[in-house]
Amino acid sequence: YQQELVKRNGIIDYENKGVSGETMAFYTGSTNDFVSDVATYDFTQYDIITIAHGTNDFRRGASSNPIGLISSMANTEIFTQNVNVRVILMTPFQRTGQDVVNTSGHILKDYADAIKEIGEKWGCPVIDNYSSSGLNPLTIANYTTDGLHPNDIGFDLAGKHIARKINSI
Repeated sequence: YQQELVKRNGIIDYENKGVSGETMAFYTGSTNDFVSDVATYDFTQYDIITIAHGTNDFRRGASSNPIGLISSMANTEIFTQNVNVRVILMTPFQRTGQDVVNTSGHILKDYADAIKEIGEKWGCPVIDNYSSSGLNPLTIANYTTDGLHPNDIGFDLAGKHIARKINSI
């Protein structure tokens, strides 16, 4: 979606720190989570930070730290480094298998709702991809390669959706 932000929002420079398979929450045995990685980033150079998580937490059933509490350390680190940064959280997009109960007893919507709660707690706007992106059980096949990862049309849809939401913030 970053290229769409460049095109639609006039973003001049961006850095994608997205990590494939990364969870937001730290959990026992975790080697790839945002809460641990956030301490290694320098947030002083950014005006806006978008944080998009949830689908990998859902997949892994990350429950040792409830998703509603996990951003405390991350946001403390971000705002300690840069009190003027605008942090924008994003919920996961709907996906195949979203209503299956995971090993910690949750469905994907629970993670989307928890991310909205995190935004409320920290005064961060939330782009609710889960509820307002245009992806739903009837359209997922048209916009993804495998029920999860966007195809070209899906990237276009997601990029336009996210760009419009950022423009409205």
